[in-house]
Amino acid sequence: MFLLLLSFFFAPSFSCPNGTYVGFNKSLCYRIREGAPGKHSWYDAETQCQIYDNGHLASIPDGFTNNYITGLMDSTQNKTRFWLGGTTTITSNASWAWTDGTVFQYSSWEPGDPFNGTGYCTLLVVPYGIWGSYYCDYSSSSTAFLCEFANPDFKAPANPDFKAPANLDFKAPIKSASCPDGAFLGFNKSICYEVLEGTSKHYSWYDAETQCQTRENGHLASIPDAFTNNYLTGYLHSSQTQIRFWLGGTTTLNSNENWAWSDGSSFDYTSWKPDDPRNGTGLCTILQVPEGTWASIACFFDSSEAGFLCEFPNPNIN
Repeated sequence: MFLLLLSFFFAPSFSCPNGTYVGFNKSLCYRIREGAPGKHSWYDAETQCQIYDNGHLASIPDGFTNNYITGLMDSTQNKTRFWLGGTTTITSNASWAWTDGTVFQYSSWEPGDPFNGTGYCTLLVVPYGIWGSYYCDYSSSSTAFLCEFANPDFKAPANPDFKAPANLDFKAPIKSASCPDGAFLGFNKSICYEVLEGTSKHYSWYDAETQCQTRENGHLASIPDAFTNNYLTGYLHSSQTQIRFWLGGTTTLNSNENWAWSDGSSFDYTSWKPDDPRNGTGLCTILQVPEGTWASIACFFDSSEAGFLCEFPNPNIN
């Protein structure tokens, strides 16, 4: 018997002030400031973050945060370049550092970057999630900036195993190539996603896949790469109360019981949790949020604690 018993819990929500977004680290809030009509150099941007938000330009400590922020920018903004807090101007040896004082250990430079020497700063390029090194005095109305500040609503939990839940107020608006009401846009703009909860009914994997085919002419979501996995995990963590979601991965679709996606796409990328996947017939994939790991569960398992994620073609993309 190889069922995984799912656990579910409720905890306080740490929302951010109006006009800002909660970070994946719930102790942080982000505010996006536009470069137009004014043109803002990196120095201007950092100064505004300090004055108006008592914060700094955003730092990015890891790949998950980079993908989460890139997804947020891509889903809510028309601009494609955003000043971050990385700079060579605040150290005596002109090494890269973050203005908020955190360690500059993760990077996502585009090919050929970074330039080294004093006077360089970091621009995030959306939707690619890569960074460019620019002169800090560069200014353009096509460039915006991202401020980071302490979440005034956040209180560190006493339980060290506590995981802060999603900000239930977050619903990322889409400004272009939008999806139908109730759905959200993927990084691949030809794809829309809809989250359906299991709270009112228990859904096995078979029930969930049938619902996706019937409601949306689609399938349970497939995940082709780490970028998509992190983007979807971040979105679900920021917008849903449930922490388990059926995906389209299954061993039921072929005679050799290999893992496959129900939409027929290639099963190349994986994000299994330790000791997974199990192998054999009748197994299916559940995404665990906020970890972004997958579990292999019996497909007939049903629980009100498991929602599911449908994927379907964007009707607004020809």
